[in-house]
Amino acid sequence: VFASDIVTLITFGGMAAETVYLLIAIGSINSRLRDKESTRPFKMPLFPIPSIIVILFLVVLNLGIGFITPPYGSTLFVASAISKIPVDRMFKTAFVFTGV
Repeated sequence: VFASDIVTLITFGGMAAETVYLLIAIGSINSRLRDKESTRPFKMPLFPIPSIIVILFLVVLNLGIGFITPPYGSTLFVASAISKIPVDRMFKTAFVFTGV
């Protein structure tokens, strides 16, 4: 019996999709570099730019979420101390920009 809430399900699903995208990007780079002369079933224009963009996007997204969510949330605590706005109010505002 699945006894969890929808937030856990969305978090797990998002992380699973992110892992798949990351593995595809790394696999495409690895495949092209190891076996350059092999024929491919698909063409990837502008190789390796799309794979690098995907990897960088996922890194920036994860760092952004990590820097604003508790228990660490170092960026929010620093911004709260400078602006004198409570951390809980800043968290509600900043969480919208992560796309969650």
